[in-house]
Amino acid sequence: MTNPAFFITGGGSGMGRAAALHFARQGARIALFDAADTGLKQVQDQLRSEGLECLTFKGDVRSRAELDSAIAQTHAAFGGLNRLVCAAGILRSGRLAELSEDV
Repeated sequence: MTNPAFFITGGGSGMGRAAALHFARQGARIALFDAADTGLKQVQDQLRSEGLECLTFKGDVRSRAELDSAIAQTHAAFGGLNRLVCAAGILRSGRLAELSEDV
């Protein structure tokens, strides 16, 4: 069986970065999606320096088109996807009952 393929949102920093490093070191193929170019490049460089496979996509999780494109490219490159890690966060303050789904 081929190593599992992970798609990780928020993969350039924080919990997403930690998940990417952990799962890649366990043999997973990793695709990172994040709004920050710098973090993506750093994680990709680190994984590749260890001989591990990593794709990166700069995008906004609020954009369905950007997510669909990145997932399609990951699927094509890896021949499928096995896991999704949702670690992207958008900070919005206010009373929960008063927040809308729109960000």
